[in-house]
Amino acid sequence: MYETCVTASEAAYLLRHRHGLPVELFAGHVLVTCNSQLGAVRMPSGLGRRVLPGLIHDRPVPAVANPRETHWTLLVDPRPPISVESNHEAQLSKYDVALLQHGYRVWLPTSDTGIGWHWITEPAPSPLLLPPLPSVLSTIYRLLKQAAIP
Repeated sequence: MYETCVTASEAAYLLRHRHGLPVELFAGHVLVTCNSQLGAVRMPSGLGRRVLPGLIHDRPVPAVANPRETHWTLLVDPRPPISVESNHEAQLSKYDVALLQHGYRVWLPTSDTGIGWHWITEPAPSPLLLPPLPSVLSTIYRLLKQAAIP
C-alpha cells in the first residue's frame, strides 16, 4: 500500500486521495479523529479476529492494530447515531470493547513494515464506505452471547 511513500505526509496524501480517509498529521503521525461521519470501535485482538469475518459488508472493513497487536480498532460509520444504554456499555467494557467517542484520535500506519501501528484490513482504494456502527455492535453482541453459552 505504501510502496511509494517515504514520509508521513505522503502516507497521509495516499490515505486521503486513494482511500477517502479524512486523515490528519500530528507530530509526524497519521491519524483520523472520530466525528459525526467517522467512528471507531476498539476491541481485544482475539475478539476482533472473530468480529471482522462476521461482518457482512461489501468492502473490506478498515481495521488497524496497535504495535503489540493486543487491540484492534475498526473504523465504522457512526450514522445513524445510536444511544448505547449504560448496561450495554458496561457489558462491552467488561469485554474490553470501547466505542471511541467524538474527538478520539485513531493512529494509522504509515508504512508496510508491520512495525508499529499496522493494518489488519486495509481500506478499499475508492470512496470511503464504512460498515454502520449498529451492525458492528450486533455482530459483537452475537459473538459475545455465543461465547457465553457453555
